[in-house]
Amino acid sequence: MAAISALLAAAWVAAALAKDASGPLVLPLPFSDGCTSSFGEYRRTHFHGGVDFRTRQTIGWPVRAVGDGRVARVRREPGGYGRVLYLELADGRTAVYGHLCRFENERLGLEDALLAACQKADTPFPGDVSPPGDGRVKAGDVVAYSGDLGVGAPHLHLEIRRGFVMCDPFAEGLPVPDGIAPPRFLGLAFVPRNAAASVEGGLSPVFVPATGGPTTFKLSRTVKLSGEVDVEAVVSGNLGVAGNSTGVPRISAALDGNPFFAMDLRRIGLDVYKQSPALFDAAFSRGGGNAYRLRRLPGVTVEGIDGPGLPSGGAGARALSVAAEGEGGVRSDLTGTLFLDGPAPEVRLALPGRGYRLEDLEGTAAGLLLHLKRTSGDGVTPVTLGGRPVPGLRVVVHGILHAVTAHRIIRPVE
Repeated sequence: MAAISALLAAAWVAAALAKDASGPLVLPLPFSDGCTSSFGEYRRTHFHGGVDFRTRQTIGWPVRAVGDGRVARVRREPGGYGRVLYLELADGRTAVYGHLCRFENERLGLEDALLAACQKADTPFPGDVSPPGDGRVKAGDVVAYSGDLGVGAPHLHLEIRRGFVMCDPFAEGLPVPDGIAPPRFLGLAFVPRNAAASVEGGLSPVFVPATGGPTTFKLSRTVKLSGEVDVEAVVSGNLGVAGNSTGVPRISAALDGNPFFAMDLRRIGLDVYKQSPALFDAAFSRGGGNAYRLRRLPGVTVEGIDGPGLPSGGAGARALSVAAEGEGGVRSDLTGTLFLDGPAPEVRLALPGRGYRLEDLEGTAAGLLLHLKRTSGDGVTPVTLGGRPVPGLRVVVHGILHAVTAHRIIRPVE
């Protein structure tokens, strides 16, 4: 049912986008050199709410209205967007332009209005400033000039909003840049969810590189899993800038053809845009690729993200498939083989005999190895911490049980 829910969620988002899609938009700059950042990309505390256009490492390029509408307000901020302009489009959407160097003044009088507001409030940051007239513009009219104020090198940040929802500008009718390359799979990360799970015999996360390309990739080796394990797809997108990596809007995954995750990241509510750490794992971002966790964590309410994650039941070889789709419909696929090892090894919470002395402490790749000297062979000693049994502790008794890799290992010295 969860897999079906993931598919239905993705289909619902696609239908909603198609249903209320408005007319096409025009490019905000007089040229199109591609974009260096995409909508929905990972930022340390939030999703990126727009796209970043290249401005040839310079400032002062005319910034145009992407559609008919009116300039509703402008702001000057000490950080963030720097100088920002809000354009209310005739169809109800709002275009937000960030990191501008100045506003259009000859026709709209925006610079004069900002200066007057600064003088009146006796501050360089007077808050929202309304245009002196009606602020009406046609698609293609100049409303400002590109800059580098706020955060980052020279570029133009553009958002399209529907009320309090940030939308992918390319899904909203903005022309897609030329020269977009298909998404590139760098590999998959496998992360145990708990102490009862393991990846290739250990409890540490394992990154497995992908081979192949440009649109068909394979895992470089079979991966052995036991218990509940998360899969994270490390993917690099492209928006027409050679050598530059961006995010991807759509990812799906299936095991033996049965879907377990679907993401359609083309809308993000302003009330949930700080949930990005629940989707991305910065620890596995590499080579310009974002690491997408292929499971919807509890509490994630971002529209279009659904799925219970990789199933843990069953045993034997299983076929894994992951698809990533970029802007303009360019798509790449990754396949691989997983060997599911059935249920995780039994967790033991007691040692045979009574009375132990700690002889040595050793760090290993599997965790912490305690060498204990047994002082009595009678009875059973529960392994406790603070008077309670230690959860998730696996015990290896040398010479009695086969060794199992675990987060913590206790081995009596014979």
